[in-house]
Amino acid sequence: DRIVKQFLRDAGGKAAARSRHVPLADNDVAARPRFTHVSKAIRATEAELAVNPRSRSATLRWAERTDAPVVTAQGGRA
Repeated sequence: DRIVKQFLRDAGGKAAARSRHVPLADNDVAARPRFTHVSKAIRATEAELAVNPRSRSATLRWAERTDAPVVTAQGGRA
């Protein structure tokens, strides 16, 4: 769950900022948010846990994709 939360934070533009002394360029693709956060996590209900005990560790998180271009692991465009 932590990996997903960190990814959504970073890809949503809420990550820790770079140096405040270095301005972002308009074409800085890596700085544009690729996702918008939709809602908080959804956990299994008591009824679901009664039917399916393994669902106790399940967490649903989601975000909507923006029109920002895809960024590869090296930080460039795909």
